[in-house]
Amino acid sequence: MMKLINIPFLVITLSTITGILISEYILISLKLSLLLVAICIGILYCIKIYTKRSLKKGSLFYCWTIISFSFFGIALSNIHKPTNYNHHYSNIIPDLSSQKHEIYFYVREQLRSSNYYHRYIVNIRSVDGKSASGHLLLKIIRTKENPVLIPGTSYIVYTSFSDIPFAKNPSQFDYSIYLQNKYIYHQISASYPQLIKSKEKFNLIHNYTYHLREHLIKKLEVHHFSPTQLSLIKALFLGQKQNIATSLLTDYRRAGALHILALSGLHIGILLLLLQNLLTPIHRFGKKGKYISVSLTIIFLWFFAILTGVSPSILRATVMFSFIALGTTLATKASIYNAIIISIFVILCYHPMFIYDVGFQLSYAAVLSIVLIKPRLDSLLQINGIFYRKLRDLITVPIAAQIGILPISLFYFHEFPLLFLLTNLLVIPFLGSTLLIGFIAIILVSINLLPDSIAALLGILLDGMNGIISWISSHDFAMISSIPFSGISVILTLLTIFTLFRITYKNKKTSYMFFFSSLIVLICNFNLEQRIRLNTNRLIIYHTIKNSVIGIHNGNKLVIYSSNPITSAIQKQLYSSYKTQYNIHQTTFEQLKNIYQYDDQLIMVIDSSMIYTTKKTIPDVLLLTNSPKINLERVIQTLAPKLIVADGSNYRSMVQLWQNTCIKKQVPFYNTNTKGAFILER
Repeated sequence: MMKLINIPFLVITLSTITGILISEYILISLKLSLLLVAICIGILYCIKIYTKRSLKKGSLFYCWTIISFSFFGIALSNIHKPTNYNHHYSNIIPDLSSQKHEIYFYVREQLRSSNYYHRYIVNIRSVDGKSASGHLLLKIIRTKENPVLIPGTSYIVYTSFSDIPFAKNPSQFDYSIYLQNKYIYHQISASYPQLIKSKEKFNLIHNYTYHLREHLIKKLEVHHFSPTQLSLIKALFLGQKQNIATSLLTDYRRAGALHILALSGLHIGILLLLLQNLLTPIHRFGKKGKYISVSLTIIFLWFFAILTGVSPSILRATVMFSFIALGTTLATKASIYNAIIISIFVILCYHPMFIYDVGFQLSYAAVLSIVLIKPRLDSLLQINGIFYRKLRDLITVPIAAQIGILPISLFYFHEFPLLFLLTNLLVIPFLGSTLLIGFIAIILVSINLLPDSIAALLGILLDGMNGIISWISSHDFAMISSIPFSGISVILTLLTIFTLFRITYKNKKTSYMFFFSSLIVLICNFNLEQRIRLNTNRLIIYHTIKNSVIGIHNGNKLVIYSSNPITSAIQKQLYSSYKTQYNIHQTTFEQLKNIYQYDDQLIMVIDSSMIYTTKKTIPDVLLLTNSPKINLERVIQTLAPKLIVADGSNYRSMVQLWQNTCIKKQVPFYNTNTKGAFILER
């Protein structure tokens, strides 16, 4: 297998990835990183000349290549980091949170709306009349009258910058880090009447494709598609999945088919196969015919990507399959492997932070698994006949893909769809036919030639696909949820999978030794992590609004104390991910108490009743909840607490007064609103 791969380019790509990952932990300035790259490339060139003259193929060249492109990865991260440039808004305004500013921006992308806000990603053009750049999260207060902000349109708003809230409770999804990987560091909020629309337009391609999509949607609405059918058409063919019902998303997730609704590598891959089959007759003209065919294929792939708004997932998939289309044109296994490696390098050069994107990781894990593992599975099911080979592919392709993405999927989502194979067997043929009919329908409706028969057929196919998904997801055993899986487990599992399939390529003693060694290490890691989870003991003061919640975690049990009942939605938000991470099986609920003895530490709670003991006990932690109207100076004199904690149930104005008092009295103060949940470990 390794003989088929261009080893130098594999080394370059892996070294670049290493550099990008290192750049998150080692801070090197942009100028210094560029200087180091220049020096390393110069030394690398000298080594190359020396090795040629001495006729040596030593490891020095490869070692220095790794060092050089690791620095290249660091420099790449610095080049793309917008805060490294003087014109970024954060370098123009010294104190972002101090006052309101006049911000001139244009809309880049519409996000899925929350219960209270319509959300957009916007690009800054100027701040307070000064030319500036950077991305922001814009939140528009949600009302029925709010029109959609069109990509490319520009606005002026007078508002203040604010930090994007970080995850304030353990194991919660951190949306601020997610946005930082997209180079978005702050947010602005406004109501629609506050926006002053400008005549100037930017990002004209996105603006044009938005109007084209809206034009196509209006024409499709004439053909009386149901709301569910129309939402699926928008998602599958126009990249707009904001209007899909939550219940339908849940069904697809439970059936292991959520990737069908998000335009990604699956759709681009199917489109590539359809185009290659459609353009096969051109191959009769020899090499020129093949080059014409692949050129038309790539042009159509990019046209589809632009039509759907060039989302990051579509961009990655289109780049990847463009290289794969070139590789398959050369008709060698080596070219396909190298095309995948080159596409990774190109995508990371365009946007280094894609390395942290879940979609990027899953897409390449699936493609590499299919390319590497599927041939070995096919060799186990050697059958004749075109129909039986196609049926075999429907089995081996999803199995191969699932093997590759399973560890990553478990790490991020902690669930496994048991019926994924049945879903693929029944839905993928539907999806291929649906995409083919759908593309034909989109082309015909754009020229006002869509017959009702094709529209009706597309609706039947979509309903049929939804029916299958609904039936599969209705089974209670369709999904295994709450599976704890760590980052180390991902690496060790992937290593074990690699060494297992290495045996099929090299059936030697060393291959078996590597496999069993990695398997033993993986099992030991699982046992060690389980032992650590069982020995975990901590007290958590959660950050939540309009309630006070304390959790005591002991092994696989969690006791929740709260001042008010906790709704299921808040429970999911507060500690659902935490329970999964620590494999907690038993959760009990009790009323919040005034005194807790945790290990050798005493925790006292003062709530709005303002009742507390005046006995000669010195609390290690004093928790203030529900905005008690107390004289904190007197409380400090009476109780002499070692630490005061204010949770999210308090008014912010009172918390600020308490903090000033603690500074005056030299008592440590902990605010869960600014620091997150307070945790005591045993």
